[in-house]
Amino acid sequence: MKRGILDQVIKAFLKSTATYKRNSQNEVITILNEEALAAGKIIKLMSIGMGLASTKSVLFKTKGQKKNSTQITDSALGMDIINILLNVDFDDLRSHFPKHVFNPMLDRIFSMIEEAELVDKTRSPRWRNDSVGEQELVDGLNSFVDAFRAEVNGNVFKAKLKNYLRRSRKNERQLRGLIDAVFGANPKVMVIRIDLSYKEHHESMHGYEKELTLADVRDHRQKLLKQIDKKFNDSLITYAWKLEVGLKKGYHHHFLFFLDGTKLRQDVVIGKIIGETWEGFATEGLGQYYNCNGNKENYKDLCVGVFQRGDIEIIRLLKDVVATYMAKVDFFMQFDSSTGFRSFGKGAFPKQKIKKIKHSEIPNRNIDQSNLQR
Repeated sequence: MKRGILDQVIKAFLKSTATYKRNSQNEVITILNEEALAAGKIIKLMSIGMGLASTKSVLFKTKGQKKNSTQITDSALGMDIINILLNVDFDDLRSHFPKHVFNPMLDRIFSMIEEAELVDKTRSPRWRNDSVGEQELVDGLNSFVDAFRAEVNGNVFKAKLKNYLRRSRKNERQLRGLIDAVFGANPKVMVIRIDLSYKEHHESMHGYEKELTLADVRDHRQKLLKQIDKKFNDSLITYAWKLEVGLKKGYHHHFLFFLDGTKLRQDVVIGKIIGETWEGFATEGLGQYYNCNGNKENYKDLCVGVFQRGDIEIIRLLKDVVATYMAKVDFFMQFDSSTGFRSFGKGAFPKQKIKKIKHSEIPNRNIDQSNLQR
């Protein structure tokens, strides 16, 4: 994965774990909770895995094998491994994402570290005070590195990883096509982005009053879409959604709505109407929302508002940034498909057939950021 795309995926993953609350002034504020901190550790582990897969050097040596050194590694990658082993509770880390399947690379890191008992060995004072213990730790760490590199660079693992990523790539391809179709069939489009979740006392999967089930969440979503279709009638062009879940944040949707910009104005108000429909009608008071259109100043490349068919840069950003955000956030972990419930969905394509917009048609000039907040 290219560095720029990976950066977008990392931002999307971190944002998906943050929670939103209203302060005393009824303003929506973002809160980084334990789940967001866990996501940061997941990202670091994935970075370690990718670093190991792409390098060949020996990372660990006893202090006696190196001149003027008090550490068993001098490399940044080696230090990252040591720091993770010393400071991360792996069982607690996985408990934050109980309904997910991890990227195969992450899954193997977890398993191979446990199999080699590297956490206990690294945290034991024996290797610091005993040359035999130090040699055992160095040998164990290098054996882990060698075994991991051999496995993830093999054809069997590559096929497994390709299969894991197939769903997110399919979702991204469909969403990019939907965006092309929307702008190809409509001269002016209102784009609404909104995050829909549940109030704090319903966020725990273990529940307080009543545990929300996936069936409840599906019913709330369907109730919302039916009411929005009724409320906006022929002004609603289509939509897409991504369902995510975490131990602390609970179930939450990222929604993208496309409406007819020739018939509607005031995108902030429209976003608020959708949010309040979720909050009060669809969930009967259990829900809460974050209206991205009402917080444009907090984002770069947000791509919300009303845009013309000829706004090629905006269309590109919608496909390269927003579609990536909604689809490739699954790079690190995916909602467990064995539940029988979908984690991604979209409305119908506009009926009119259009020519897809190609990158070669895009002018080579800097994007005017002011256009993103019209």
